[in-house]
Amino acid sequence: MAADQGTFTTSVTLSPVEGSRTGGILPRRAFRRSCDRCHAQKIKCTGNKEVTARAPCQRCQQAGLRCVYSERCPKRKLRPSRAADLVSADPDPCLHMSSPPVPSQSLPLDVSESHSSNTSRQFLDPPDSYDWSWTSIGTDEAIDTDCWGLSQCDGGFSCQLEPTLPDLPSPFESTVEKAPLPPVSSDIARAASAQRELFDDLSAVSQELEAILLAVTVEWPKQEIWTRASPHSPTAFPERITQRRHNMWANWLTDLHVFSLDPIGMFFNASRRLLTVLRQQAHADCHQGTLDECLRTKNLFTAVHCYILNVRILTSISELLLSQIRRTQNSHMNPWEGSRSESPSRDDTSSTSGHSSVDTIPDFSEDLPIGELFSYVDPLTHALFSACTTLHVGVQLLRENEITLGVHSAQGIAASISMSGGPGEDIARTGATNSARCEEQPTTPAARVLFMFLSDEGASQEVKSAGSRGRTIAALRRCYEDIFSLARKHKYGMLRDLNNIPP
Repeated sequence: MAADQGTFTTSVTLSPVEGSRTGGILPRRAFRRSCDRCHAQKIKCTGNKEVTARAPCQRCQQAGLRCVYSERCPKRKLRPSRAADLVSADPDPCLHMSSPPVPSQSLPLDVSESHSSNTSRQFLDPPDSYDWSWTSIGTDEAIDTDCWGLSQCDGGFSCQLEPTLPDLPSPFESTVEKAPLPPVSSDIARAASAQRELFDDLSAVSQELEAILLAVTVEWPKQEIWTRASPHSPTAFPERITQRRHNMWANWLTDLHVFSLDPIGMFFNASRRLLTVLRQQAHADCHQGTLDECLRTKNLFTAVHCYILNVRILTSISELLLSQIRRTQNSHMNPWEGSRSESPSRDDTSSTSGHSSVDTIPDFSEDLPIGELFSYVDPLTHALFSACTTLHVGVQLLRENEITLGVHSAQGIAASISMSGGPGEDIARTGATNSARCEEQPTTPAARVLFMFLSDEGASQEVKSAGSRGRTIAALRRCYEDIFSLARKHKYGMLRDLNNIPP
């Protein structure tokens, strides 16, 4: 020991501090900066940090305990030969690892001076003859190596310094286990399934209506459907009819045939299917719940979207019908009117020109059915009546859809269009209808949504002053008024001509 002390004296200045086990003096670098009590409590030690000596810290002095500084745990791995010596020197290597945090009251009051040795012993490994009896420690403050996980050490040099906390159950998991989700009622599940089926049906109708709207507004003008050849076009005309009149007649028959090829039946069938789905939705079971309300709201907006598509399709079709009727009216291709325009009287025409009004009628096809004879004889009247019938059926379907959605009969688009002067409308009740529209307020959710749709239109009758949705409604009303006005005028003229025809 003397030789060892001489060696250390010549190299490093010694610090007169007490070791945890050995009685010799070790260099400063072999000890911790904090005493064992402060190190265990993980607080800053207030002891003297001078090189020559280490004074007891203030906390140990206040507690009346001896301030003990233990050796540092080696940061680097020892060489295999040295590690083997350390393992073989003690049968229980778990007690020679890094010092675990222990209560300050469990530290010994009187520990012999440390000495230089080949092993780094902890202050928890005192000699067997050491007397642990003192009055400041209680039985409940004794070190329990099992509590700190020392008994589970595998002999390595990286044993944990802090205690292992037990795995406590999560309060959320216990809550879920104690309070399982309530079972879903069969009535709620049945209602949700019915709402999903209604949404599928509404989605199918919506896709079909969107395809029809695309064909009416985009595809038909691109394909130039007004100039397609008709299989019923006349093949021969009398020589007395000029070539200009021949072309006008052929174009009119071609345009008339195009109307028969338009998918108007597809549009009406889609509107009927929408009406059927809306009636099913009105009679569906209602349950108070978030899921049922969400499904109903989704179906509501889908149904309103389908209704708006119906309005836009009917508006586009009415514009096409009015454009074709005006074009035909300007051509003066009515055979009876054409014969009268050429001569002042029927008898004079027959005597002077040698032909009658029958000569202006084209040659009939051999397979011409009776149902198409009227379109050959009077194509303008046929077009007017066909357009009126189309608008009448379309507005009637709109009115039924509005009633099913919960819109008052005097508040919908169909009522505003019918007041324009359609067939069979009573002019005397127009004022009463206007007052009813002002007094009635929307009661159902669908009616409120449609009221928002109609808000841009308001009471304005001009297309330019209304909004985008108002322009659609104003255009539909304008076409409705013009077509039925032309039909009434032509009907009176046709009846007058029929009354003037001699037997």
